[in-house]
Amino acid sequence: MSDTTRDCVTSFGEPREAANDPIYGCIGQHPMIYHKNKVGWLADAQKLNLAPGTSNSVTVAYHDGLQLHATHMITIAVANSDRQYIVESRQRRGYDRKLPKKGVILHSVEPGSPTFSQPVLIDGDTDGDFYDDGPVWVPGERYQNAADNVTVCIESASAEGFQVSVASGLEIACEFRSVLAVRYLTPALAVSAGERITITTVVDNNGIPIDGVSGTVTFPPHLTYVEDSAAMDFGGTIAAENGALTFTYEPTEFGNSFEFTYVLEVAPGFTDSASESVTTALTWSNGSVTSTYSVVINPHLLYLPAVSN
Repeated sequence: MSDTTRDCVTSFGEPREAANDPIYGCIGQHPMIYHKNKVGWLADAQKLNLAPGTSNSVTVAYHDGLQLHATHMITIAVANSDRQYIVESRQRRGYDRKLPKKGVILHSVEPGSPTFSQPVLIDGDTDGDFYDDGPVWVPGERYQNAADNVTVCIESASAEGFQVSVASGLEIACEFRSVLAVRYLTPALAVSAGERITITTVVDNNGIPIDGVSGTVTFPPHLTYVEDSAAMDFGGTIAAENGALTFTYEPTEFGNSFEFTYVLEVAPGFTDSASESVTTALTWSNGSVTSTYSVVINPHLLYLPAVSN
């Protein structure tokens, strides 16, 4: 997944300075979850052990920040065999920032074997290059080993990790999902009458590829769109229409994002205090999502914490 020599020079297209730590130089990536478990870093509540003849669907949390009540490791047992399959998820940040992309990582291991007692990385594109993005499994992909009757479906992603379905000795249908998530780069604001605010909205594809997206942004009564202020990333269109914004964006794949910005103005004559919401609604061929962004107008009261001497 990550080649120390190669990545410390380019880090998948980034300059050397971005690939290396300014103090410690070239640093390695996180140990695999199998080894973290071997040295006792994982509690039982952070692991799912799948027995032969069973299946399950679970979110595998990113393992760069272990959470007590999250599943970070799945161990899939194979009937009549010492072989196991290990499922974990990683993202490009911290020690793992040199990975080609975020996704699910799969290993096979035979703890009792003198030959395969160490985990073997499963390469999705089978090209023999373990340092490209082949070993990184993303939504819409399925790993299936017919001989061991093991299936792993990578169905969608979220801020916490990846939703996967796993089975040993059973046939399961993968429920691949199209998921768009809306976030705002502009922090929640408090503004006064006559002031303008710029809102930047980012849409992330956390699921399977989507053919195209359309959407609207609607404004509350006391926030007015500033004419010609809307702008969108290349590949999309955005326009003001009937007091709202309408936009479209081209097909998008997992891990892709697009963003748009616009400017709103508080009516100069508005003197009351109010909390208003801007609503963004997205639709695509087999899904939809709605998100709101809150703005406090004319905050007249300031709350200070009590201080005792």
